[in-house]
Amino acid sequence: MNCPLCRSKDTYLFQEPIFYRCKVCSLVFKDPKVWPSIDEEKERYLKHNNSLDDKGYRDLLLGFIGPLTGYLRPGMKCLDYGCGPSPSLSVLM
Repeated sequence: MNCPLCRSKDTYLFQEPIFYRCKVCSLVFKDPKVWPSIDEEKERYLKHNNSLDDKGYRDLLLGFIGPLTGYLRPGMKCLDYGCGPSPSLSVLM
C-alpha cells in the first residue's frame, strides 16, 4: 500500500483493521478502501463549522485522534492540514 503523503511503498498495518503507517514519513492513514467518496466527504464536511463551538466539528476531530491517542507521546509532531480559522487539534489533545 502506497503512502498517500510521500508515495513510499514501505508501509505496514499499524492498527487493525484499517490504519497503516509509513516507515519513511511516519504518516498514519486509513486504508483507501474505507475512504469516503467525494460526495460523502463533502456532505460530512458541510455538516460542521470549523470552530470548537461546533459539536460536529469537535466530533470529526475526535474521531480522527481518538484511535491514535494510545500511540501519541509528548513531543511528537503532527501534520495538521486543512485546519480551520483557529487551533483545534492542539486544544482537543
